[in-house]
Amino acid sequence: MRRVALALFFTFPLAVSAQEFTIESKDLTPTTEAAASLVSKSQTVYEKEEFKKCTLVGKPIIQPNLWFITVTGCPVGNAAGPIWITLQESGQTRIILETGGYSLKVDRNQNHGLPNLTISSSTAAIYIDNLWQYNGNKYIEGKARIVDLNNAASCKENPEICSH
Repeated sequence: MRRVALALFFTFPLAVSAQEFTIESKDLTPTTEAAASLVSKSQTVYEKEEFKKCTLVGKPIIQPNLWFITVTGCPVGNAAGPIWITLQESGQTRIILETGGYSLKVDRNQNHGLPNLTISSSTAAIYIDNLWQYNGNKYIEGKARIVDLNNAASCKENPEICSH
């Protein structure tokens, strides 16, 4: 019994995969009213007239009080769209990250109790991902990676990106 428990203890973290999804993920659902109100008042691309027809959708990230929010039903390109990360604490919801991108990967590493996030986007020529780390108040941009998909040397350094 003890061997089984030790085996589960040491293998479970390896079996847990990072959470990853995109602005086009099919499992995104309408956001809470509090989050929708907050995002609609933010100083972002959402203020533009074409985005007023959009529906805010999202899903919890790891925990129910941390949400990934984006838009659907509007003229957002395939390469990127607006992304907000909201946090609810003590009954208050606040935006802790406003950016744009296509995909979000939730890292196992954390800062101040929240996971690091990598937000990526690409075009036919360029792939970009940005690491975001929580500083106790908001997410701040960390290391960025830019890969020129038309450059052989850049692709050789980043085969996992260029092979897709």
